[in-house]
Amino acid sequence: MKNPSLFTMLFQDLNITIINTATGEILRDLILDPTRDYQPHTQKQQTGDPAK
Repeated sequence: MKNPSLFTMLFQDLNITIINTATGEILRDLILDPTRDYQPHTQKQQTGDPAK
């Protein structure tokens, strides 16, 4: 298992950069798509007795 490390997230408009704080290494460079819905659209299924 890797040791956890601190990271920094930089936001500018729709651009997101994730950087390893200790080394300065860029871990991810992302661009958000405003036409996409990033939230899941699934409904939870009920299990067991709903009266409880």
